[in-house]
Amino acid sequence: MSAIRCLILAMSFAILPAGPALAERRVALAIGNANYTSVNPLKNPINDATSVAQILRGLGFEVTLLTDLDKASFEQKISAFANSLPGASAAVFYYAGHGMQVDGRNYMVPVDARISDEADLPFELVAMDIVLQRLAHHRITNIVILDACRDNPLGDKLAKKLGERSKAVAPGLAAVSPGYATVVSFSTSPSQTALDGDGDHSPYSDALIKHIPVENVEVLEMLRRVSRDVQTATSKEQEPWVHFSLVDHFYFKPGAGAPDAQRDRKDGGSSAAIVRNGKPPAQPCDIVAGSASDPERVTDGKSFGELNGGEGIEACRTALATYPDTPRFEFQLARSLHKAEQYDEAARLYRSLVQRGYFAALTNYGWMLNNGHGVPKDKKEAVRLYLLAAQQGDNFGMYNTAMAYDGGEGLPHNPAQAAHWIYAALRLGHGYSIDQMSGSAKGWTRDFRVELQRLLKRAGAYSGPADGNFGPDVARAVRMVQALPFAPKPGGDVPTKRFDPKSIPVNSPPPR
Repeated sequence: MSAIRCLILAMSFAILPAGPALAERRVALAIGNANYTSVNPLKNPINDATSVAQILRGLGFEVTLLTDLDKASFEQKISAFANSLPGASAAVFYYAGHGMQVDGRNYMVPVDARISDEADLPFELVAMDIVLQRLAHHRITNIVILDACRDNPLGDKLAKKLGERSKAVAPGLAAVSPGYATVVSFSTSPSQTALDGDGDHSPYSDALIKHIPVENVEVLEMLRRVSRDVQTATSKEQEPWVHFSLVDHFYFKPGAGAPDAQRDRKDGGSSAAIVRNGKPPAQPCDIVAGSASDPERVTDGKSFGELNGGEGIEACRTALATYPDTPRFEFQLARSLHKAEQYDEAARLYRSLVQRGYFAALTNYGWMLNNGHGVPKDKKEAVRLYLLAAQQGDNFGMYNTAMAYDGGEGLPHNPAQAAHWIYAALRLGHGYSIDQMSGSAKGWTRDFRVELQRLLKRAGAYSGPADGNFGPDVARAVRMVQALPFAPKPGGDVPTKRFDPKSIPVNSPPPR
């Protein structure tokens, strides 16, 4: 067997209110990445994606097939796909190509990815659950199939760079805890390798292609059949792995005898009907308590300093009474409680949101763990959340990760890694990081300050000495890096295209 491959299949099914059935419009996006520029090309991803696209098209899905996407195109296509879903009853996303895990988080690898440092991750990779986060607001059946290669040389290079933290880059892919009404199916067990096969498809993809179009086979039974075929084809070297939390039946090809999932659903109430195809509309809670760093926000949002805790608590409790179990309003209530120093309830809400994969809660809950407000102090767990946020391009996650590296609290003491994370935040135009680095930065180690000066010099923003002394020249440099057309990434080379901060993904972490 040749290049190592793996497959994640994640499916989420949302409860819809009873009433007229939704129009049976089902849409799909299939992506195959094979021709990588910094590592050897792969054999089968384009074949796999093409075959899956053909099968789904034959089952009545509206299918878009794309191949060899770079980072910016990858995220743009995912965003466009998510924006096309209103009015659909089901959506399928399929990806085949390189994949890797860092700190227990899975990533898809665009064909132009080049990783020289940990702080390159948000600039170079696409977190696998970006699709789930982008589709989260659509109250329809969402099916995400990720066929990701596991022998990624980029991971080996990053592991060597991380030194004491080399084990953060583990083999294979990490386990994913299923959310409500979700199936997660791996082509093999977590952190194990999967075989690519000698033919035109991997053993797992070959079995999927065979069993997806079989009429009247419910998805879990279909996966059992796939598992049997894979184990037979690989002489039990590869054992598919499934986690699920289903509510309704799902059939790729329903037949006359298939149960009608909607027939058994309870009435979700008028508010559920209003939001079934998207987000609840803007409420006073959004205006007074929305966060400017929350990708789920529907208003410009306020900084934590601008937030009026008492006003936010009242407005967000009202919003939740009208739209129960809406994560956006729960997060805005949590930060209002946080501001009002009602830490116990705030911590409970933050924790629940993190477990359900709400991106904006990561850094806030990490802060509470770091300081012991509302929860026992746990700096190690706080840093884990900061890292998850930082690896997705969250500015405060980057800043807090840098502090942990420079201070050696929760992470190995590594001023160079700290400087790379701050440099990443500067490139994203993070105002707080810019302000902090515009002064003397005396609270940071000299080694950190020297490394940041070197990074700024390499970007062409700073021409002074790398002596650790921050003055007006450094202040000017940290304010101009985001505007430079070809500023290098934290650990990488000078890019050939203008840096686009909008290409940085913002997506949720896997529950834990």
